[in-house]
Amino acid sequence: MKNQPRVTTIPRAEAPCRARGPCAVLPRLDPPRRRRGRRWTPPRRAWPPFDRDLYALSDEDIRAHGGRRLPRNLLEATEILKGDPLAAEVLGPVMLDSFLRYKVDEWERYHQTVTDWEVNEYLRLY
Repeated sequence: MKNQPRVTTIPRAEAPCRARGPCAVLPRLDPPRRRRGRRWTPPRRAWPPFDRDLYALSDEDIRAHGGRRLPRNLLEATEILKGDPLAAEVLGPVMLDSFLRYKVDEWERYHQTVTDWEVNEYLRLY
Protein backbone atom coordinates (compact mmCIF):
# COMPACT_ATOMS: atom_id res chain seq x y z
CA MET A 1 0.00 0.00 0.00
CA LYS A 2 2.82 2.42 0.78
CA ASN A 3 4.49 2.18 -2.60
CA GLN A 4 1.36 2.52 -4.69
CA PRO A 5 1.22 5.71 -6.76
CA ARG A 6 -1.32 8.29 -5.73
CA VAL A 7 -4.12 8.62 -8.22
CA THR A 8 -6.10 11.82 -8.32
CA THR A 9 -9.11 12.48 -10.46
CA ILE A 10 -10.66 15.74 -11.52
CA PRO A 11 -14.45 15.67 -11.32
CA ARG A 12 -16.22 16.34 -14.61
CA ALA A 13 -17.74 19.54 -13.22
CA GLU A 14 -14.28 20.91 -12.46
CA ALA A 15 -12.75 19.98 -15.81
CA PRO A 16 -13.91 23.08 -17.76
CA CYS A 17 -12.48 25.41 -15.12
CA ARG A 18 -9.14 23.66 -15.18
CA ALA A 19 -9.06 23.55 -18.95
CA ARG A 20 -10.10 27.20 -19.39
CA GLY A 21 -7.49 28.51 -16.96
CA PRO A 22 -4.34 27.76 -18.95
CA CYS A 23 -5.99 28.79 -22.22
CA ALA A 24 -7.05 32.17 -20.87
CA VAL A 25 -4.28 33.09 -18.47
CA LEU A 26 -0.97 31.60 -19.55
CA PRO A 27 -0.64 33.21 -22.99
CA ARG A 28 -1.03 36.68 -21.46
CA LEU A 29 1.62 36.41 -18.73
CA ASP A 30 5.35 36.55 -18.99
CA PRO A 31 6.96 33.93 -16.73
CA PRO A 32 9.07 35.32 -13.89
CA ARG A 33 12.81 35.18 -14.41
CA ARG A 34 14.89 33.57 -11.71
CA ARG A 35 18.36 34.89 -11.23
CA ARG A 36 20.89 33.57 -8.83
CA GLY A 37 21.10 35.74 -5.76
CA ARG A 38 18.12 37.92 -6.66
CA ARG A 39 14.63 37.96 -5.26
CA TRP A 40 11.65 36.80 -7.29
CA THR A 41 9.94 39.53 -9.27
CA PRO A 42 6.29 39.26 -10.27
CA PRO A 43 5.51 38.82 -13.97
CA ARG A 44 4.82 41.91 -16.05
CA ARG A 45 1.26 42.54 -17.15
CA ALA A 46 0.56 41.78 -20.78
CA TRP A 47 -2.15 44.45 -20.88
CA PRO A 48 -2.43 47.88 -19.23
CA PRO A 49 -4.68 48.29 -16.19
CA PHE A 50 -8.23 49.37 -16.96
CA ASP A 51 -9.30 51.98 -14.43
CA ARG A 52 -12.61 53.20 -15.81
CA ASP A 53 -16.12 52.72 -14.44
CA LEU A 54 -17.56 49.75 -16.36
CA TYR A 55 -21.12 50.68 -15.42
CA ALA A 56 -20.74 54.04 -17.16
CA LEU A 57 -19.44 52.55 -20.43
CA SER A 58 -21.56 51.49 -23.36
CA ASP A 59 -21.21 48.06 -24.96
CA GLU A 60 -19.31 49.66 -27.85
CA ASP A 61 -16.78 51.27 -25.49
CA ILE A 62 -16.21 47.99 -23.69
CA ARG A 63 -15.69 46.14 -27.00
CA ALA A 64 -13.31 48.89 -28.19
CA HIS A 65 -11.12 48.20 -25.14
CA GLY A 66 -11.12 44.45 -25.79
CA GLY A 67 -13.68 43.52 -23.15
CA ARG A 68 -17.11 41.96 -23.13
CA ARG A 69 -19.98 41.82 -20.68
CA LEU A 70 -20.77 38.77 -18.62
CA PRO A 71 -24.04 36.95 -19.34
CA ARG A 72 -26.95 38.62 -17.57
CA ASN A 73 -28.69 35.40 -16.66
CA LEU A 74 -28.40 31.62 -16.80
CA LEU A 75 -30.14 31.36 -20.16
CA GLU A 76 -27.64 33.71 -21.82
CA ALA A 77 -24.79 31.74 -20.24
CA THR A 78 -26.10 28.46 -21.63
CA GLU A 79 -26.37 29.99 -25.12
CA ILE A 80 -22.75 31.13 -24.92
CA LEU A 81 -21.59 27.76 -23.57
CA LYS A 82 -23.43 25.97 -26.38
CA GLY A 83 -21.16 27.64 -28.95
CA ASP A 84 -17.89 27.34 -27.00
CA PRO A 85 -15.48 24.94 -28.75
CA LEU A 86 -13.37 24.45 -25.62
CA ALA A 87 -16.41 23.29 -23.63
CA ALA A 88 -17.26 20.79 -26.37
CA GLU A 89 -13.67 19.54 -26.39
CA VAL A 90 -13.34 19.23 -22.60
CA LEU A 91 -16.77 17.84 -21.76
CA GLY A 92 -17.49 15.95 -24.95
CA PRO A 93 -20.73 16.28 -26.91
CA VAL A 94 -22.82 13.96 -24.73
CA MET A 95 -21.84 15.54 -21.40
CA LEU A 96 -22.16 19.08 -22.80
CA ASP A 97 -25.63 18.37 -24.19
CA SER A 98 -26.73 16.81 -20.89
CA PHE A 99 -25.34 19.74 -18.88
CA LEU A 100 -27.01 22.31 -21.14
CA ARG A 101 -30.39 20.53 -20.99
CA TYR A 102 -30.16 20.44 -17.18
CA LYS A 103 -29.31 24.14 -16.97
CA VAL A 104 -32.14 25.17 -19.32
CA ASP A 105 -34.50 23.07 -17.20
CA GLU A 106 -33.11 24.79 -14.09
CA TRP A 107 -33.82 28.18 -15.72
CA GLU A 108 -37.41 27.14 -16.45
CA ARG A 109 -37.93 25.83 -12.90
CA TYR A 110 -36.54 29.11 -11.53
CA HIS A 111 -39.18 31.06 -13.43
CA GLN A 112 -41.97 28.86 -12.12
CA THR A 113 -41.02 29.56 -8.50
CA VAL A 114 -42.72 32.34 -6.55
CA THR A 115 -40.19 34.05 -4.29
CA ASP A 116 -40.77 35.72 -0.93
CA TRP A 117 -39.99 39.07 -2.51
CA GLU A 118 -42.73 38.58 -5.13
CA VAL A 119 -45.24 37.62 -2.44
CA ASN A 120 -44.37 40.67 -0.31
CA GLU A 121 -44.25 43.04 -3.28
CA TYR A 122 -47.35 42.02 -5.19
CA LEU A 123 -49.70 40.51 -2.61
CA ARG A 124 -50.11 43.86 -0.91
CA LEU A 125 -51.41 45.33 -4.20
CA TYR A 126 -54.32 42.91 -4.47
